[in-house]
Amino acid sequence: MKAINNEIIDINCYTLPFEGEKHFATVIMLPFREDVWYKKALPARENFKEVIFQIAEYETVILAIDPSIDEKIVHEFERENIIIYRIKYDDSWARDTSPIFLINRDEDKIVGVDFGFNAYGGKDHGLYYPYDNDDNFAKNLLLELCIPSFKRKDFVLEGGSICCDGKGSLLTTRECLLSPDRNPSMSEEEMRAAYEAAEEKKWRDYAETRRILDEMKAKHESSYQSKEQKAAESALYSMTANQKSTDAYATEEFLRRVNAIQNEGYQTTKNNEGRHL
Repeated sequence: MKAINNEIIDINCYTLPFEGEKHFATVIMLPFREDVWYKKALPARENFKEVIFQIAEYETVILAIDPSIDEKIVHEFERENIIIYRIKYDDSWARDTSPIFLINRDEDKIVGVDFGFNAYGGKDHGLYYPYDNDDNFAKNLLLELCIPSFKRKDFVLEGGSICCDGKGSLLTTRECLLSPDRNPSMSEEEMRAAYEAAEEKKWRDYAETRRILDEMKAKHESSYQSKEQKAAESALYSMTANQKSTDAYATEEFLRRVNAIQNEGYQTTKNNEGRHL
């Protein structure tokens, strides 16, 4: 690791930004699990490569590559706008296992929140086990980036289960946050209290979220101005199609803000494999 980063104990002066704001980079983890990914993850890795190279045309990609992945594969990604870190992880869901970044606009500072992760259900009901490398991924990435951390390991939260408009509203789904396999001791009322920093919480069911995502995709596609932009968005969106997640642009207000951002210049959007930094 590059350096031991500072741990922040007070984040009252930090806020969760809108996910469509301009950002430094997108974090992606390269797949390698043979028990999860088809044909030893080779097709998935090729698909990820396509997405990574598309994003790198517009912004920096911070690419985590597990040490078990052959060095020959690493060399394929050594190109402009891609920063590679050899960090251990269990599977490639960067949106869920990466830190959730908060900002202090007054002091121009950033901090990464390190939540607990249990592979979507823990040892008995999770997608895979063990998952300790994924649980440690946020901490290790922050060490590499020399960004201060705020630990909340007692609270299980996947980054893809929430989104914020940057103005105090938080959108999430009951299926994720109220799952008995995440934080079983917490009721819906207690969960809402845990998000007291959010002035408004919107709880959605999966079917409604999927409908909103489809509307968002159609609206975005109709507004693109170049074939390259369409290709980038299509590649990113196709990777979210089968995921029960909530997108940052899942309300009309979000869509309005996205359109405003696109008028200033194309920005690739966040997907389940990548988390914006």
